[in-house]
Amino acid sequence: NFRIIKNLNKYQALKNNMARKWASTLHWASLITAIIGTLALLAAWYATWNVTFLGMTEAHLFNDAQTILLLSIALGVGTLIHHYEERGKK
Repeated sequence: NFRIIKNLNKYQALKNNMARKWASTLHWASLITAIIGTLALLAAWYATWNVTFLGMTEAHLFNDAQTILLLSIALGVGTLIHHYEERGKK
């Protein structure tokens, strides 16, 4: 009976050590999508004078930039949530 409890404690410790730190992963994903969204916004701005950019219209690029930047904001909110959850576990 004692051996089962000891093995269970080892399993829980291993599980806690293997838990992924999501805050840093989400932070990097948010940063990368923000950069991509900004580049799409700049490409859309360029397309206003030259009709297209790499074969994509201004409207298409603005829609892409809007979607990517909203995704970046959502990932940033997830970063904050996981940061405070991980802080509480320490």
